[in-house]
Amino acid sequence: MRDVQLAEEALALCRLMGDPYSLAEALFGCAFETAYSLKDLTRAKQLYDESLRIFTQLQELPHMARIYVRLGQIAHYYEADPDTAHHYYIQCLMLSRQIGDRLYITEALINLSGLALDKGDLEGV
Repeated sequence: MRDVQLAEEALALCRLMGDPYSLAEALFGCAFETAYSLKDLTRAKQLYDESLRIFTQLQELPHMARIYVRLGQIAHYYEADPDTAHHYYIQCLMLSRQIGDRLYITEALINLSGLALDKGDLEGV
C-alpha cells in the first residue's frame, strides 16, 4: 500500500510545517487513501473529522462539502447507516448550493437519490 504510506509521510511533514491549510489537505488525502485502500474506516473518519475541523476554522466551504460527501459515502456504502449518510449528504448539498459548486451539488444529489432507491422511496427520487 505505497499510496497510503506516501499519504502518511505527507501528513507527517505537513504537521511539522504548521500550515493549517496544507495540514487539512494532507489529512483529507490520507483519509481518502486509508478508507479506500485499507478499508480502515475508523481511522479514515478520524482523519476526515480533523480535516473538517481545520477547514471549518478556515471557512473553506468547498473543502468542507467535499469531506461531507466522503463521510456520507462511508456511512452509506460501508456502514449501512442511511440516517448518518443523509445528514452528511444534506450538509454537502447546502454548502455546495451556497457557493454554487455544481460538481458537489450533483454528487450530493446522486448520493441522496441512491439512498432513496435503497429505501424503496421511488417518489423521493
